[in-house]
Amino acid sequence: SATVRPSAPATKTGLSEGIAPVTDWVGRSRELRLRTLIGVADGTAREMIEAPGAGLDRIPGTYLASSVAVSALNNSRIVRTSVFDFLHDVSLKGREPLAMRITVSRTGGKKQARVSGCAVFRGYRLAGWLNETESRGYLWVTGKIGRGTVSGTLPGGKPAAYTIRGSKTKIAVAFTGDGPAFRVKIAMKSNLGEVHDPDLKLDRPQDLEELEPLLADSVAREAEAALARARALNADIFGLGEALRRRHPARWKEIKDDWENIFGRVPVEVEVEASIRRTEKAGSPVRPKAWPP
Repeated sequence: SATVRPSAPATKTGLSEGIAPVTDWVGRSRELRLRTLIGVADGTAREMIEAPGAGLDRIPGTYLASSVAVSALNNSRIVRTSVFDFLHDVSLKGREPLAMRITVSRTGGKKQARVSGCAVFRGYRLAGWLNETESRGYLWVTGKIGRGTVSGTLPGGKPAAYTIRGSKTKIAVAFTGDGPAFRVKIAMKSNLGEVHDPDLKLDRPQDLEELEPLLADSVAREAEAALARARALNADIFGLGEALRRRHPARWKEIKDDWENIFGRVPVEVEVEASIRRTEKAGSPVRPKAWPP
């Protein structure tokens, strides 16, 4: 089972003053397992507790835990964060922790809690939030992406959808005259899931190859959105500092105490290699016999 621990509003007291006492209790308690999920309520704890679940899961915590499991597996827009993940990341000099963001929405006059995006921390203090697109960008950069669908475009500008079938990420570190620079290389595999262009021809392997740069651009935009947001918050949630420490420990010792400020201006290049393997069960879009009309 999983427990989501809400907080006081970040704009008043609670998280804005730091959550060290809370995490200390969570880390010591024999009642909680380290794999217990940890989340932050964007609002008051009372609002989340009073919002019932849905279906068979009427208890908010149980409902959220099951919805997180399904969403993390099927759409990769939720960063599944456990107590162990949070405590591990907060203990590192070159990585900042995050947690799931819990919001309460109203539909037809009824309240319902849901996980949407992430809460970003600098140490034990809340720095800000990631939306769902930025959260998936975080998953691309850290190599934690699962299944899901990427929205893209076709050569004529019409929309398409691609199903994620796998991804690997490598982070390279180099030093220039201005300091460290990073290259994030993402290699992803996908299938073509949906197209909105009846004139599109997909009869040859090179037809799919022409779509790959467009898919790569869509993935790169998501990753760059997450990087831009993290820079704005001065929070290295990706562990770039840790990558630097492992590869260049001597250089890291020189800059680690100022890494929070350096991270906000360090150059990061995103390179995406997209591969479209199949077109699912159909090839070219099905057309009427007398096409075009």
